[in-house]
Amino acid sequence: QRFPIRPKEAPSGLTANLSPMPFSRHQQREIVFQVLFTWEFREGDFHIDQLSDRLTKHIHAFQKDEQEVLDTPFIRDLLMGVVSKAAEIKASIQIYAPEWPLDKINPVDRAILYLGIYEILFTSDVPDIVAINEAIELAKKYGNENSGKFINGVMNAVMKHKETVLSPGTVANDKPSETSG
Repeated sequence: QRFPIRPKEAPSGLTANLSPMPFSRHQQREIVFQVLFTWEFREGDFHIDQLSDRLTKHIHAFQKDEQEVLDTPFIRDLLMGVVSKAAEIKASIQIYAPEWPLDKINPVDRAILYLGIYEILFTSDVPDIVAINEAIELAKKYGNENSGKFINGVMNAVMKHKETVLSPGTVANDKPSETSG
């Protein structure tokens, strides 16, 4: 009857500092992805207050009990960052997936690309390869059988040409030459 040991029954020293576990960054990205998918599905037709309300609902849906702690500043900053940089992100997709007009890309893939490209281009606390891997994991869970490959290809191209994408004056038709970056 000694096993399983529950936190309250564990020998002292093993659980001295047990506190609620925060959700992983992956789970937090998943929440942001779901809100972005809803936003994208409605063709960006949400006011910021509505996005914030939608985000709060998704956060509460993920919190299975009141003990769980979410890094809501990370979640909110990520969502609002993507929304505020949507034009730049869309331009990057048009550059690096020119044979795929935005309206022809699966809404799931678009939402994942928005999130991943935002992290590559506009955040410094997430290594680019981590942003790509996180996006691929979301694609495996929510996309179709080709989503992971498509997202990987677009995001790798964005990462490879990151400095060109971020340079002033770059527009959707200014695809860098193969010799640049």
